[in-house]
Amino acid sequence: MDTLIREQTLGILLKNFGRTHSPRAIYECADEWCEKQVTTAGLVSYFNAYYGNRLIDEGQKSSKTYYSKG
Repeated sequence: MDTLIREQTLGILLKNFGRTHSPRAIYECADEWCEKQVTTAGLVSYFNAYYGNRLIDEGQKSSKTYYSKG
């Protein structure tokens, strides 16, 4: 596996989807992409088509969780 393509792939996916989609989906997509491709052209469209429905659970979306002491 080309480490430069993997690095670029993960950078693009994390930048575009890191706050909204599961890390597992991002890394699985990166693995699959890097096995088949030699460029990152089309990566965002590919992710949207095949992994776009794998969002972060609602409870994990926000790092601002408020707890009340009681």
